[in-house]
Amino acid sequence: VINCHLRTLVIPQDLEMGDFFNNNVHVVETDPAQSYNVRYLDLSHNNLNDLGNLSVLVNLETLKLEGNAFVEIKPETFARLSNLSVLNLGYNHILKIDLKVLPKTLTTLSLIKNSLTEIDFTSVSFTMMSELDVERNVLTGLDVASLMRACPALLTLPIEYNPMPKDKAQQIVKELTQHNVTYYNEGDKAIDSEISCDSDEYQIERACFSIPETKGSGSFLKAFVLILIVVVLLGVFGLSARRIWYEMRY
Repeated sequence: VINCHLRTLVIPQDLEMGDFFNNNVHVVETDPAQSYNVRYLDLSHNNLNDLGNLSVLVNLETLKLEGNAFVEIKPETFARLSNLSVLNLGYNHILKIDLKVLPKTLTTLSLIKNSLTEIDFTSVSFTMMSELDVERNVLTGLDVASLMRACPALLTLPIEYNPMPKDKAQQIVKELTQHNVTYYNEGDKAIDSEISCDSDEYQIERACFSIPETKGSGSFLKAFVLILIVVVLLGVFGLSARRIWYEMRY
């Protein structure tokens, strides 16, 4: 059921695979007193901002939630989802995530294109996780040692387009390479292709990173805009005064 402008979704008890991609779902209804068979659920590109009603779907193995309106992940959301293997939370607005509330059974976790400034890997363990995508956030660093202790089976960790200082990004790429972890999305780059980064990015090996904003750059831009506005206003005032003077004279 895709592209149908569905607003409220009532999960059938006997549903095993559900694809509700690109609707307008605001609410998912479930009954806590019932049991559900669903193992695969795609709710990508809807308007969800709360996952509370999904906690009863204890048989879920794959859950796709990219392109919704999530800002936070509440601790109770995944407490009962002990079979979940694939979780996609990409393209939301998540500011902070506590990895301790996620199922330890995850093999794939996508956090691409959120607003994460840091990810804490201490005191967590995802022994089966092989893919973790943190591209296009606002990460300024990454503790690779803690990451590898938490995810010893990790094979892929795309980290491109984060605003990391160049020296930190170089160190992170070096450490990931030493652990045989791929740090870019292989699907976007052919092995023999040339890498091309934009003007506001820099390149390290086969990855592009966003150039961090320097301190004061925002203030400088604001000051420049204010000066420009003042100049324009003074120009308009000068022209108006000159016109009035001319009319009074003649």
